[in-house]
Amino acid sequence: MKIKLFILLIIFSNNVFSQDTHFLDSLFLLDFSQVAHVNSEIQKTEMKRLKSDWGLTAGVNITNSIQDEIDAGLSTRVFAKVNVLSNGFYSNRVDADIIKNTMVIDSLSGIDRAVDHNYGIYYDYIISQYNKEKISIIDSILISAEKIRDYYSTLYYNKLLDYEKILQISSTIEQFYTLQQSQLDYNQVVANMNLDAILPDIYLEGFQIDFQGVLQKVSLDTAFNRIVLLKDEIIELRHEKEKAPSLSIAGGYDISRNRPYYSVGFSARITRNKNAHIVAQKDKHRNDMRLVNLQRKKELINLQYEYQYKNKQIKALYLKLEIIKEQKRKYSVKKDVLSLEESAQEKKIDLENHLIEYEIMDLKQQQMLLLLKFKKQIRTIKIAPYLKAVTPQSSPSKFIGKRYVVINENSTLNRVDIHILRQNEIKPLLPKELIELQNVMPVDPSKYRTRADMEYAIQTLVNNQSDCNLVIKSIDSLKELELRTLEQKDFHLTAYIK
Repeated sequence: MKIKLFILLIIFSNNVFSQDTHFLDSLFLLDFSQVAHVNSEIQKTEMKRLKSDWGLTAGVNITNSIQDEIDAGLSTRVFAKVNVLSNGFYSNRVDADIIKNTMVIDSLSGIDRAVDHNYGIYYDYIISQYNKEKISIIDSILISAEKIRDYYSTLYYNKLLDYEKILQISSTIEQFYTLQQSQLDYNQVVANMNLDAILPDIYLEGFQIDFQGVLQKVSLDTAFNRIVLLKDEIIELRHEKEKAPSLSIAGGYDISRNRPYYSVGFSARITRNKNAHIVAQKDKHRNDMRLVNLQRKKELINLQYEYQYKNKQIKALYLKLEIIKEQKRKYSVKKDVLSLEESAQEKKIDLENHLIEYEIMDLKQQQMLLLLKFKKQIRTIKIAPYLKAVTPQSSPSKFIGKRYVVINENSTLNRVDIHILRQNEIKPLLPKELIELQNVMPVDPSKYRTRADMEYAIQTLVNNQSDCNLVIKSIDSLKELELRTLEQKDFHLTAYIK
């Protein structure tokens, strides 16, 4: 049975995800717990039972009646009885309609127990998917940290470093090793659930959310309004059932007296202010629903704040990564030019870089869990139209425009030239590749007194034609421009403030 259920879930999930639907939108479509299915089957069978119950009863009645000398003795009667209105045929039909409305409400909003179970599964799945990336980053952290520990150990043995430094880096290694082991154990448990075969891979870079669009949709949520109307109908149906009169018809045969008999009974409750009570119940129900909707909006606003705050933290960490990359570049240039070994600073920069990468991935994991919580609050609304995938963060350009320099096929770039090209974001091109470029704009550094003069001239070119390709005359002419810029003596910063 479990195998069949698993196969059905895979088939159904493939149908769900074949459409342009975010995987979170399936949160209330996939029935991992079978709570919704079992509940639906019970409701269907109960409806079927009620509709087939006409209020008929049959039985035998034995009485000892002494009305007079002639009538004295036992009376044995076989009878059949039908309740047509209250507690019978009509009441059963009303109960069936109430169940029908309840089933529609469940299909729109989901059954809380099933939703909570699915939420827990999705929560575990999200954590496991991000853990895969975090485990990989921890591998890099441990490799970098162990290199530093070995380096520090050598310095300590040569009496050039306090042992405190070794303890600090060893503590970092132990902490992340323990953390990695816990993540591996966690993922092993989730792997036993075979969720990878049912749910798709998560886009780990995260999403931008149109929060205002979601809040507007919540205000106009037709499913939510439909639920309100269906609950109003249930209130009316229950009152209809309560106020229905009682009509019973019975007929049978008195065996003791050898004669048929029948009876008809009718009664109706006499009540006042019934309509006022119905209106009051509806008002209470609508007020409860209004408060639920208001609370939902408050929860969404709080989740929005948390999500955006983590966005701010992620952007700040990406900026730190760029600063670290620039520091790494400087040490790399110094190492290559002077033919030095990797310095302690470079080793520490590598470790810091991986630590920040881990922190970014951890924040993205928290964001996705917030997004899951967000979806739970808007269970009747598709979230896919309000999500935009975030593209992987790229390094910001130091200089505007796409820049190239032509290198002859027989030429060989030395280390200094390679660093200059990287620093100035210039891509080397062969003459045959230059022919394939469109909208080429030549730039001759020898024409300008300073680098700032050339950059302002390039800015004008790009503003006039944004898709142009800038081709620098030569690396040597750029070097000479950099030297002239460094040698200038009449430089006034205020002359360049615009």
